[in-house]
Amino acid sequence: MTLLFGQFSLTYSDADKSLENLVPWCIHTVEELAVADLTNNVDIRQASSAHLLRMSGLAETLSFTDTPGGPWKVYGVARRPCPEWLTTLNVDYVQCDIAKTEETYSKLSPLKDITHIFYVSWTGSEDCQLNTLMFRNILDAVVPNAANLKHVSLQTGIKYYWGNMAEMDSTNQPHDCPYYENLPRLKQDNFYYNLEDLVYETAAKKSALTWSIHRPALIFGFSPCSMMNTVSTLCVYAAICKHENKPLVYTGTETSWTCLWDAVDSDLLAEHFVWTATVDKAKNQAFNVNNGDVFKWKHLWNVLAKAFDLEAVGYEGKEPVLLEDLMKDKDSVWDEIVKKNNLVPTKLRDIAAFWLADVVFRNKETLCSMNKNKEFGFLGFRDTTKSFVNCIDKMRAYRCISLKVCVIAHPRARQTKVYFHAVAPTHAGLCVHQCVVARTARARGARPRPLTT
Repeated sequence: MTLLFGQFSLTYSDADKSLENLVPWCIHTVEELAVADLTNNVDIRQASSAHLLRMSGLAETLSFTDTPGGPWKVYGVARRPCPEWLTTLNVDYVQCDIAKTEETYSKLSPLKDITHIFYVSWTGSEDCQLNTLMFRNILDAVVPNAANLKHVSLQTGIKYYWGNMAEMDSTNQPHDCPYYENLPRLKQDNFYYNLEDLVYETAAKKSALTWSIHRPALIFGFSPCSMMNTVSTLCVYAAICKHENKPLVYTGTETSWTCLWDAVDSDLLAEHFVWTATVDKAKNQAFNVNNGDVFKWKHLWNVLAKAFDLEAVGYEGKEPVLLEDLMKDKDSVWDEIVKKNNLVPTKLRDIAAFWLADVVFRNKETLCSMNKNKEFGFLGFRDTTKSFVNCIDKMRAYRCISLKVCVIAHPRARQTKVYFHAVAPTHAGLCVHQCVVARTARARGARPRPLTT
């Protein structure tokens, strides 16, 4: 099967028909978007090829040989050159600007083995015309040329219920939460509506083509340089506070500080994509998706501060400020942090979306119901606090933010141990702590040695 995802795709074998035994759905923990390559003895005519656009959670999930429907082959499509972290996954990378019709057709139409499309891309703006064009380019390039195309998955989000961000403070009249999938569309332009209509139109024209629409809550995941990565943005803000010896100050409103929120772990979102693509009962449906619990920023703020050994300053009745304004002159500071800590080279404007944090920190409750998921057999869940911490750990593991340093002085020993904490991803998407101990004895010349944990 072929899968198209924002700007990224994949393929998997149909040989495993045991999927029907996996309902209710609740598979292992995973974190990045990926797919295992087809084995040499698998007939390509029986294989599934997935096209993924925008590479995160799903890529790593599909790379595991025990992912339902596997083994999978993945094509990853993105405008930028292949990032370093993605090279560790089994992904056939296709660099393509899907906003350009001719380029999209020339690079994607030859991928005739695609069976699934997973699309999660957007322009970074609320431009309905351009966002629609990008998705249409994908469909026009793949659908007529992939004879075995079976399923199209589209990720939109909860803006379906509370409106586009350009009109949040003016004409927007959002639904009251909790949000249910059968709520009517709002009376305003929203490119989510355009993209969903394209899915319906495409499925109506191609016999036996199924579809799914995913409306995630706030996503917690590892996806450096994504235009909408809340955790990455907050980690960068915390790292700058640490570098400048300043407390971690919450910049939002009292409402956002105290109200209930829901989020979705990128691993769980990936499982949700695979579930709808491979379980017949889940096809041709729109679903909300979140972790199944709730959180408050007044609680997670302390978790973030602890991760960076900072003083947490929450909402104190002051007028909210824009984080984007506070960080507008911090490019050189971030360059210093990258150089000092030997991090993967990134620019502040690429790794942090401070505007997104400002939107979140000025919002109110946006809770979504998961009842429909349970009725159809999806019972997956995550602990949001653990998800948040795991995302921070993975940012460190891939050297996107500095390692956590803990200095311990031993009163009876003539040495000081400095622990550099990193986190290494394992096959199951879990994390193991690795420590390197630098011994500074009174005698010079002591060398660091690894410490088994």
